[in-house]
Amino acid sequence: KMDTHMKECQQNNGQIKKYITLEKFPKPFVPHITSNKTYRYLLAHNRESEYKATQYYITFRFQTELQKIRGYQYPILVPTAVASTIKAKNYIKTISFDKTQDNFVEKWLDQVFSEALQIRDDNKFADDVPQRYEVHVIGFDCQVQGVVQYI
Repeated sequence: KMDTHMKECQQNNGQIKKYITLEKFPKPFVPHITSNKTYRYLLAHNRESEYKATQYYITFRFQTELQKIRGYQYPILVPTAVASTIKAKNYIKTISFDKTQDNFVEKWLDQVFSEALQIRDDNKFADDVPQRYEVHVIGFDCQVQGVVQYI
């Protein structure tokens, strides 16, 4: 495409064209997809059919309680339990921890990060496709909802 652009500029003596020629089959403007390193590579090499959406992921849900602190206007959320579901290529696993266990959030994080290694491997493309290794961790709470990506 750059060669075509340079030829057109030489034909116009570097003057700016008032009219542009659109592609016969334009690509849609989808920055959330085209900002993906893997998709950009496949698109540039005309291999879009090899692109696969994220199939394996981790979800979590914290159960929290509101705790008022004297001297503060707003209460804080204190975690009381957490549960996760891990969807991998060969299994679906549920783990849960609660406040009856010491350091339950740290134990949960250790478990999630160890499972994330398997999820990363399950979501890999072929070796010749550059990619960002990310594991989608989707969280739910009655107070807050969000999607977090751990790299």
